Amino acid sequence: MSFCKLQAKRCADVRHTGVTIVELLVVMAIVGILTSLLLPAVQSAREAVRGVSCRNNMRQLGIALQSFHDARRVFPASGWTIVGPGNPTGKYVGWRAVILPYVEQTSLGSQYRFDQHWWEGSNPTTGQIAMGLFQCPSVPEQLPILQAVAKSPRPSMQFSNPLSRCDYGP
Repeated sequence: MSFCKLQAKRCADVRHTGVTIVELLVVMAIVGILTSLLLPAVQSAREAVRGVSCRNNMRQLGIALQSFHDARRVFPASGWTIVGPGNPTGKYVGWRAVILPYVEQTSLGSQYRFDQHWWEGSNPTTGQIAMGLFQCPSVPEQLPILQAVAKSPRPSMQFSNPLSRCDYGP
C-alpha cells in the first residue's frame, strides 16, 4: 500500500469530538422553547403565593376586628368622631390604629395618641410606619401618599415622608 492510501485511511478513522455551530444553535433553541413554556407556570405560581398572603392578611385582620369587638362590644369604625366605647375621646381615629394591640403591634399602638386626631401631634409619624399586614402583595405598586386634602375639621396636609397605605379598606 502506498503512503497516501495509508494516510487517507487513518484520517477517515479519526473522529471529531467538537460541537458544530448548528448543533449548538439547535440546543439553544430547544432550551429557549422549554423556558418559554415554563415561565408562565412560574409566574402563576408566584401570583398564587401572593394571593395566599393577601387572604392570610385578611384573616388576621378579621380575627383582630373580632377580638376588638369581644373586648369593647363594638366594631371599630373607619373614623370615629363621637364619644363611644371604641373611641372614648371622640377624636378622628381610624380602625387600623385601634386594632394594633390585636395584631401584636402593642409597641406601635402605644406610640399612637388616641386623645388627638390622626393628623395631630406625632400620629402622622406613626402612620408613616409601614406594616405588611395592611398591604396586599398582589396590588400593583401605588403612588406614595404625600398629601391629604382638607376635609372639615382636618386641614390640608403635606407629608415629607409618605403615609403607609392600606389595601383592605378606607
